[in-house]
Amino acid sequence: MLFRNYKIKWVHSFVKLNLSWIAGAVKPEFYTSPPAEYLDALQLSAGQLRKTPASTVKEIDRLLEHHGLEEIARLLNQNGFKPGEVAAFTRGMVAHICQVYTLKSRRERELARGFLTRAEVAALLNIKEYRVTKLLNQGYLRKHATTGSSRELYESPTKREIKLIAAIPSSKIGRPPKLFS
Repeated sequence: MLFRNYKIKWVHSFVKLNLSWIAGAVKPEFYTSPPAEYLDALQLSAGQLRKTPASTVKEIDRLLEHHGLEEIARLLNQNGFKPGEVAAFTRGMVAHICQVYTLKSRRERELARGFLTRAEVAALLNIKEYRVTKLLNQGYLRKHATTGSSRELYESPTKREIKLIAAIPSSKIGRPPKLFS
């Protein structure tokens, strides 16, 4: 091999090949017809070249069942998925793909599986919302792990747990915040 490094660049209908020779000189060479393996790529538009492959979208959809956007970006990068012209996936790229392909968010999926919001738990137990946090801290409720969101979800309490919580005097759950001092 007489050259140390090479770079290929498309210039209109020409292929420009920069060769770094062992002697140190860099000599650009132009070829009028690209190699056969690049002919298919030349016939695609820029948008088609940048479009997220269906396999990547399918993988993101699968990962949304149990992971947040940052985790998905990290997992895609670890598993060798490429986002196109950029080196690695980011949280924003994954969010954009979810929006473009109308994928359900992790929160929507968890709500469909039966997890409850704080307001829903409060309505179910017939208590104020701030008392849901008190019950959680006292161990009467279970919070579902969420990723980077202050909008936590709760596991639905069983009928037995609802009866147990209903029997707790409100003074034991926690006092309402003082409005005036």
